[in-house]
Amino acid sequence: MLRYFKIYNSVFFVFVILGLGAQNKFKTIIKGNVMDSIGRPVINASIFADDITTKIKTDSKGEFKLKLKSKPTKLTFLSSSYGLKEVSYKGEKEIQVIYVRDSLNIKLALNSPIKKRARRYKKDEVSIVFNTIYDYLRARVSGVQVRGDNKVIVRGIGTFNSSTDPLFIVNGAPVINIIDINPNQIESVTVLKDSKAADYGFRGANGVIIITLIK
Repeated sequence: MLRYFKIYNSVFFVFVILGLGAQNKFKTIIKGNVMDSIGRPVINASIFADDITTKIKTDSKGEFKLKLKSKPTKLTFLSSSYGLKEVSYKGEKEIQVIYVRDSLNIKLALNSPIKKRARRYKKDEVSIVFNTIYDYLRARVSGVQVRGDNKVIVRGIGTFNSSTDPLFIVNGAPVINIIDINPNQIESVTVLKDSKAADYGFRGANGVIIITLIK
């Protein structure tokens, strides 16, 4: 009987040690959520700890849970729609990450260690990532002015009917608001004014901006 008791104690001791080892495998657990500046979840964003991939992505609510063997000094989030976002990590158990709207987010693909480690990005793709359509217009489109409040003005055009808003045409259809356009899906942007804009009647009096998105 004593012999079986010793064997039972030995087996129990082994399982206890293995259990403690499994618990200690991950020294840092971080929960959080990633949102844009108006409270929408940033989904399917890859997460890097100190520039090393964690193979974890944000879910449909923008939430994530990391289990790491060591404490990182920074976390980086990579979204195809919002670009790169880096935050310092100081030991918090839960963090909230917010992509600030209207903050130009440009990263050189070939020189970025994050970009190199994101296998789903090819080396020959566009190396500039924009957070918003307004960032894109500021950086890429000549002939327009985008104010700090995201008011878009076609240069050289005066106000018509107490408004400076140009006519936006997206994939052939006029739209009132362009805020939800993913700038990284833009194929081309054309700015029309004067006689060319006159073809659109009074609606084109403040200029016309034609946006073609990749289908």
